[in-house]
Amino acid sequence: MYSIAKIHVLSIVLLSTIVSNTEGIYCPPYCRCSVTNSLRHVKCKGQNLISVDLDVPRSVQWFEVSYNSISELGDYIFMNLGLENIVILDLNHNAINSISLNAFQGLDFVKFIDLSGNHLYRLDPRTFENILSLEHLKLSSNPLRYIPENQPFLISTSLRNLEISHCRISYFPSHTFDSLPNLNTLNISNNDILILHEDVLNTLENLKDLDITNTAIKCDSGWKFLTDWASLKSVNIFGSPCSLKPNDNGVMKKFEKMVLSPELVIPHDEDYDNIGEYIYDSSEKCSCLEEITDDEMKSETSTVSSKTVRKVSQNDYRGMLWLAFLNGLVTGAAISSSAILFWIYCCKYRMRRNDMRTVTTIHYDRAATETPPPSYNDLF
Repeated sequence: MYSIAKIHVLSIVLLSTIVSNTEGIYCPPYCRCSVTNSLRHVKCKGQNLISVDLDVPRSVQWFEVSYNSISELGDYIFMNLGLENIVILDLNHNAINSISLNAFQGLDFVKFIDLSGNHLYRLDPRTFENILSLEHLKLSSNPLRYIPENQPFLISTSLRNLEISHCRISYFPSHTFDSLPNLNTLNISNNDILILHEDVLNTLENLKDLDITNTAIKCDSGWKFLTDWASLKSVNIFGSPCSLKPNDNGVMKKFEKMVLSPELVIPHDEDYDNIGEYIYDSSEKCSCLEEITDDEMKSETSTVSSKTVRKVSQNDYRGMLWLAFLNGLVTGAAISSSAILFWIYCCKYRMRRNDMRTVTTIHYDRAATETPPPSYNDLF
């Protein structure tokens, strides 16, 4: 019995170990989980979710919760959920209209945050101040129409790529970018900007690429000043109003290709469904974005479609096999111990019945050997 008790204790320990290990690979039914080149990707897209509290694995590195109904991000929301390993956070096309000051605290490894296509009218400039790993931020397609005066738009010493296109912005005050000292790429395309003033441009000390496609900037003296400044600072400008010429249909040609840093490639919103692989190297700096032409997109899509979308590494297969082996071992031990206990119980029951039969037989034999009582004739 002592050995059986030890087997039960061992079974409980092994089961608890399996449960603790399987919690890390659990994937909610409304999400898709995969491992792509060492990045753990959890995709919960288009499920009408209203919160990021989704019980996803805490080891997730690429957390995609786009096209849902999330309306706000509270203080320390990701830290409280234990999602502190996120490298890519995709929240595009939700209904976010409020982001608390400390919403992203605890994300010490995040490099890319996509908040495009939400309902943000303004952001606290200090929202990303302490997120020292953040290098690429997308705020496009938010109603950030009015940039506040006398204060910076954002404060971040690590941010290198900022996208604020399609935000209906018409004017940048002089202090808009003066707290983004390492900004390399700025996308302000498809806004209502008429002119970029000198005091705004002079704060962009490390800027390398500027996209002004489809803005209200005209080919006049203001444009001449902008090109002179770009030449002096070695800045590449995309979407020149003077280089646009009407085609045969009278429609202006749009800017087609913007090449930035090749270190980390982040897909556009419309390209998420076609993504095959995403490579992250922790020793490298964050990359920026490369828009490709339609021909290149078709070629890339055909190449990607011929590959397996999800690739599970050999280590993950070994881990799953090991968990399956442990599960089988514990299940077998539990069944065997239960069978042994049942057999022992049956043996004891049979022994007790045999003992009872033996005692009954002895009493009967004794009674049979005794002298019978006298008859009626003997008595009278």
